Amino acid sequence: MSTAAPRRIFSSHVPKRLNRDPKPYVSPRGVRYAEGDLYFGEGELAYDPRPEFEHDQHNPANPILAAVRAEVIRAYGGHLAAWFRSSIWPDIPYHYLAHHQDHVDHARPVLARLAGSVTP
Repeated sequence: MSTAAPRRIFSSHVPKRLNRDPKPYVSPRGVRYAEGDLYFGEGELAYDPRPEFEHDQHNPANPILAAVRAEVIRAYGGHLAAWFRSSIWPDIPYHYLAHHQDHVDHARPVLARLAGSVTP
C-alpha cells in the first residue's frame, strides 16, 4: 500500500479554447463569423467565443502546458518535434508560471511522453 499523496491531474487547455461557439470570431462592428467564413470588413476579427458555448472542464488548466501549447502553435505552426529540438527540454519550460509544485510535477511526465512520441 502506497503512502504517496495522490497526484493531481490538470488539463493543457484553458477553458476558452475548448469553446464550441459556431461563430467565435467577431468583427469591430459586432458581426459574428465562423472559422471559414469570408470577411471583407474593416479591421481585424477578434477571437471572442460566447460563454454559453463553453465546454465543462473537469480539471483546471496547467499553466505550464497551456503556455507550451500556445508557443508550439504560435512559433512552430503546431510542429511539436521542432519545438522540442529548440526548447530547454528536459528542463521544464515556463516553470515560473506554476502556481504550485503540482503543476511542475504534472508537466514533467506529460512533456516526457510527448518528447518520446516525437523524437527517435
